[in-house]
Amino acid sequence: MGRPTDRYGFIRPPVVSTDDQLYEKPQDHWFDQRLDHFNKTDDRTFKQLYYVYNDTHYKPGGPVFLFLFGENAMDEPYTNPNTYWLEMAKKYNALAIMLEHRYYGRSVPTPDLSTQNLKYLTLELALKDAEQFILGMTKKLSIEGSKWVVWGLSYSGKLAVWFREKYPNLTVGAIASSAPVGSTNNCTGYLRVAAEVVGKECSDNIRKANYEMEDLLKTPEGVVKLRKILNLCDSFDGKNIDDIRYLAQLLAMNVGGSVQYKAGIDYIIKHMNDPSGGTPLERYASLHVTGQTVPCNNIKHADYIKILQNTTVGPNSWMRPWSYQQCTSFADFVTSDLPNSPFGHNIPVEFYTKQCTQIFGLQITAQTIQKAVDRTVATYGGKRPNITNVVLTNGSLDPWKASGILEDLNNSTKTAVIEGGAHCDDFWGTKPTDNQIYCEPNLGFKTFMGRPTDRYGFIRPPVVSNNDKFAPQPQEQWFDQRVDHFNKQDNTTFKQLYYIEDSYYKKGGPVFLMISGESPVETAFITPFTYMGEMAKKYGALAVTLEHRYYGKSVPTPDLSTQNLKYLTLEVALKDLEQFSLYLTKKLSLDGSKWVVFGGSYAGKLAAWFREKYPNIAVGAIASSAPVGSNMNCTGYLRVVSEALGKECSDNIRKANYEMEDLLKTPEGVVKLRKTLNLCDSFDGKNIDDIRYLAQLLGMNVAGAVQNNMGIDQIIKHMNDPSGGTPLERYASLHVTGQTVPCNNIKHADYIKSLQNTTVDHKSWCRQLQWTYQTCTSFADFPTTELANSPFGHNVPVEYYVQQCGAIFGPQITGQSIKKAVDRTVATYGGLKPNVTNVVFPNGALDPWKAS
Repeated sequence: MGRPTDRYGFIRPPVVSTDDQLYEKPQDHWFDQRLDHFNKTDDRTFKQLYYVYNDTHYKPGGPVFLFLFGENAMDEPYTNPNTYWLEMAKKYNALAIMLEHRYYGRSVPTPDLSTQNLKYLTLELALKDAEQFILGMTKKLSIEGSKWVVWGLSYSGKLAVWFREKYPNLTVGAIASSAPVGSTNNCTGYLRVAAEVVGKECSDNIRKANYEMEDLLKTPEGVVKLRKILNLCDSFDGKNIDDIRYLAQLLAMNVGGSVQYKAGIDYIIKHMNDPSGGTPLERYASLHVTGQTVPCNNIKHADYIKILQNTTVGPNSWMRPWSYQQCTSFADFVTSDLPNSPFGHNIPVEFYTKQCTQIFGLQITAQTIQKAVDRTVATYGGKRPNITNVVLTNGSLDPWKASGILEDLNNSTKTAVIEGGAHCDDFWGTKPTDNQIYCEPNLGFKTFMGRPTDRYGFIRPPVVSNNDKFAPQPQEQWFDQRVDHFNKQDNTTFKQLYYIEDSYYKKGGPVFLMISGESPVETAFITPFTYMGEMAKKYGALAVTLEHRYYGKSVPTPDLSTQNLKYLTLEVALKDLEQFSLYLTKKLSLDGSKWVVFGGSYAGKLAAWFREKYPNIAVGAIASSAPVGSNMNCTGYLRVVSEALGKECSDNIRKANYEMEDLLKTPEGVVKLRKTLNLCDSFDGKNIDDIRYLAQLLGMNVAGAVQNNMGIDQIIKHMNDPSGGTPLERYASLHVTGQTVPCNNIKHADYIKSLQNTTVDHKSWCRQLQWTYQTCTSFADFPTTELANSPFGHNVPVEYYVQQCGAIFGPQITGQSIKKAVDRTVATYGGLKPNVTNVVFPNGALDPWKAS
């Protein structure tokens, strides 16, 4: 009956009531789809089935809801007008379309399901099908102005998430119900959740049942008894390991399926916990055999494999293509490979890998499956996909939630675990309260105090109000920190500054550590007027902030020579935090307290990475505007700036840069440019470094205003007002109005010279030699204009920054060394996919650094 998660599919059709069966079935429509999108020499196509609904409610210009179908035929139960997605289509006057997945139902592109033909069944091709379908339907129906939202459940929920990730230009968002995106070869979480749902007593009894079964399998007499208890056919002799594993899997998945679909959970618990039902094995057996009409249960794994080796296309042939997808894309094999598993230990991952080889051939091995899973996770991000505007729901009872995303990824990617919900059942609900999670996502993060940017750092200290200044200030305290944590022969230490605010601390309460970044530490970071200060007051926490090595007063070396800056690495900075937390825990007797780290921008990176690398110390982290996606060529920064300013303003900035580039072509033009921008006479327009330096200063001045939401409306209004002169004159006035200097010195060599000064100045962070060193040796994050048709011209390439690094720190810093450093940082900390839990990443919608 149905499909209680058998391992060859995540979902089964919903139960359809008599009333539901009265609706009119939609008409068949067919789309000519390419068989192989990635082989330009192969023009073969196939007919892909789709349905169109709700055209009576659709209003021109309204959205389009595309339901991506999964691993089964697109039949009537899924077209029920009472399903949530169709209810929402009606509510929002959307056109609703359902697309059948290649190789399922009536959309099979090849004459049979041979392994050779199944090579066209890949995630990439399935997603490309959806892309081509959207493009084709947009043109066919003349709906160019409509916004597309993709929907999916279970496996097709994965597709919805991944389509939004890979084709963000075609869809504005996605709704994914019970989507197990966390692909894994050895999915132990499924049966773990099933055991948690049925509870400890029931799980213990299931465990005892499996112990009994394993004992009976040790002797011929025991096998006879087992056959009788489970009504097994005589062909089961207890000697074939595949048959034993097949039996264990069927028994476990029967319970797992009941939990997954909330079908008789209470009965299972009551029955397994009732000693009057016999031994634990007898109770376990009766869950499976009661009501059976077959003479006996045939547990011949070879017969099962034979069924899956059948390559004939038919109404019920979905199991073979689904098995192929598992064996070649994401696995998700449900195993009992957990210590003390209630379901025994006869469902190892090897059971499935061997099956894959038996069904599809010797080319499918454990190694190829693992590589396929790794590739899928690397391509789509596993539980950390790079997505926005996605809602992901999971039922609290659903064992597949173990592979789902259960916590918000960002401000626009919402998740919810629906209490008492089963696998995908939120998708079929029709009660008004069933689906409120989709309608009312709520995050409401508070962010850190405003910290405007300088191009050589992400942040500056918060502005402190007059009231704050009159409040009692924490006293300076110092910690003896090792200069080099990773050289046991070097015991040199330095004094690292920290502050403590204990006004609201309650004994046993948490410790909130504000990580200071690329600026001197300020007591303002831990005042009650910051977000962390508010939270410290609310939770009775001890508020602490630690100054970053090489900034402010915490400089460990007598100067900032390149040789000395070798002690300025991410690894050493994170180790500082670890050693400091251990020291303070001991000093203040904080052994029972839980630490939460906070940080903004670069310090937000450190907060996330500290949680990742030292999870034994920090139970969580708040990483505000943290550009963790280290990138050598950060084109996204100015792209977001352009988007924030809007098309008209960006077009005018583009025209201004065109004018500037034209003026630079002639001596007369350079003279005019000097006058327009109030440049010193030393700017002759011939030095490429000076030209790039000028372009960077102009672009980053506008970007800083956007980043900190300071005067964006004025910039837009000014740039779009033709009465302000030519676009270049308007652009120039943004920078020179109100200046008191005689002229702007655009000599890149002077700027480099200022950064070559290695003198330590505890009061200044404006030169930012230390920060530049970090960008050149750790994560780069160089904002460039290397985008097609960039509004900010094309005079800020990545080479500009690379040359700067070499000029400041020496010829050993090259494009290759920077690239290696960035790659190493991404590999070490995960880039946009860090391996973290209990971390909140708030980002501002206007912040250009959200691109990273």
